[in-house]
Amino acid sequence: MNSTSLQELKLRVSSQLTNLSNSNISKRFFAAGLVGISFFALSALVPNLGDFIEKEVRTSTSRISQFLESYNFGSEKEKVAVTNRFQIQSLVMEGGNPHIRALMRTISASEAYDDNPYNIIYGGQHISDLSRHPEICVTIPVGPNRGNCSTAAGRYQFLNITWSALAEDYHPAPQTFPNWGSYSFEPEYQDIVLYKWLSDPNAWGVNIAQSLESGNVNGVLQMLSPTWTSLGYGIETNSMSGNLPSIYQEILAEEMRIADIRG
Repeated sequence: MNSTSLQELKLRVSSQLTNLSNSNISKRFFAAGLVGISFFALSALVPNLGDFIEKEVRTSTSRISQFLESYNFGSEKEKVAVTNRFQIQSLVMEGGNPHIRALMRTISASEAYDDNPYNIIYGGQHISDLSRHPEICVTIPVGPNRGNCSTAAGRYQFLNITWSALAEDYHPAPQTFPNWGSYSFEPEYQDIVLYKWLSDPNAWGVNIAQSLESGNVNGVLQMLSPTWTSLGYGIETNSMSGNLPSIYQEILAEEMRIADIRG
């Protein structure tokens, strides 16, 4: 094979690898298999092609790795976090008791089942400013509280007065002058405040984590229903309410696997 033919062959191989990096994931893996077979055959026929091929394979492998990382396929946490039927997203907060974490996600499944649960307010609108609770009172159109208005906001639909009271006790970053009395409503803080509240036996008269660990999920949901009325035992059930016990079990399995991965 003359030098011109070898150069053409190199250009074709390089072009094939470039196409590999621009195709979708299934085509990438299929093309990578074909290219690998071609390398094996060509290396026996063309002198000095091995070094060129090795360099191109390393480049292609790097491109594929970057592609996978960009879609979080390499993240064990993400692999676990998308397995529940209703795709209830994980918490922003890291760590904590898996049972309480699963309960928090279960509450949000009925209270704020949305792609952006931390930014949603009562009625389904979204806000962008989470520097503090939005305190927007939206008229309730149906149900036993029709005609009243609700300030419920965020993943756990905290009322403004509830958030203020809880943040005073559980918020890790109280505001200072000139914003006395206000607390950041950023996603992590929504999680932390609720986690600490649910983990406080004095607030509920019972150790919720222990109740969950003993399998009393329905009892916990019933106990919390006066606070979150969509949990299946309150006055405002919805299409998710009846699924919450099974949703909790699916999410708990995820949280337990995540806890094992974290060690």
